[in-house]
Amino acid sequence: MASSKNPINPFITHPFARPVSLQCRAPGRAVLSFNPFGKRRRNAIRKARPATAPRDAAGGGSERQIAGPHLVPARPQRRSLIGLWLLALLPFALAVWQWQRGESRAALLASYEAATRAPVGALPADLQQRPDYRRVTVAGRPAGAPLWLANAWLGREAGVRQFQPLGLADGSVILIELGWLPANAPHRTIALPDTPLTGRWLPLPARYTLPGARIVNSGVTDAIDPATLAEGFGQPLRAGVVALERPPAPLKAWPTRPSFEPDRHYAYALQWLLIGLCLIVGCIALGRRRNESA
Repeated sequence: MASSKNPINPFITHPFARPVSLQCRAPGRAVLSFNPFGKRRRNAIRKARPATAPRDAAGGGSERQIAGPHLVPARPQRRSLIGLWLLALLPFALAVWQWQRGESRAALLASYEAATRAPVGALPADLQQRPDYRRVTVAGRPAGAPLWLANAWLGREAGVRQFQPLGLADGSVILIELGWLPANAPHRTIALPDTPLTGRWLPLPARYTLPGARIVNSGVTDAIDPATLAEGFGQPLRAGVVALERPPAPLKAWPTRPSFEPDRHYAYALQWLLIGLCLIVGCIALGRRRNESA
């Protein structure tokens, strides 16, 4: 088989080297040369750029001769680089989000500690006021059957949290959290003392339930729904619950301090920040490499 000369380097011949003429009609396209004859010859071809013919009369484009059929457009490369930059900015947004969550957790813990040091008071007159972890005293009579919140884990032991609706003197109802009970223990009603009860005013337990979950106003329930409770009691329901500081036997006290520390959110924010910096360095290096190879 007769060999032909390479159109880019006439001193390099190979039986498979064929000059290829490619008409580039669209402006702004980059041509990437390819040479399968070895590293040394490929470097020589990269250094020797093909001559560009003048544009035709219609202004449709220029004719270039390359040593391979590969034509890599510049616009997809530019779009992929823009996508990488947008991906590199995403970790910074996540870092800001985690930092804000850490700040909110820190403020929540600060309010809890401040309420711990404050003297014991009474519930506010406003029924719509949100719980603020203050220590309060309440007195009243049971306004309904007890409520057991299922799937309550205390450490590694499964159990239930027992609540008792309590009717107050102003005509409102508030839930009293009596304590935690193991899952295999019998569920029974516990009589409340006639003396005022002291506890901490907490938000209602938040639960994410699936369709078909059991939500009732008495007995065993999977979640506590304020609307369902108010409809069953027929009286205005106060926000939150009052967790007793000294639960009656055989119940155990449920932890009232927020469990999720803000330091974990700060650690997540630092991790996202480092990931974003690594992606930015990678984007800069990739952009420089593409500019050098263009």
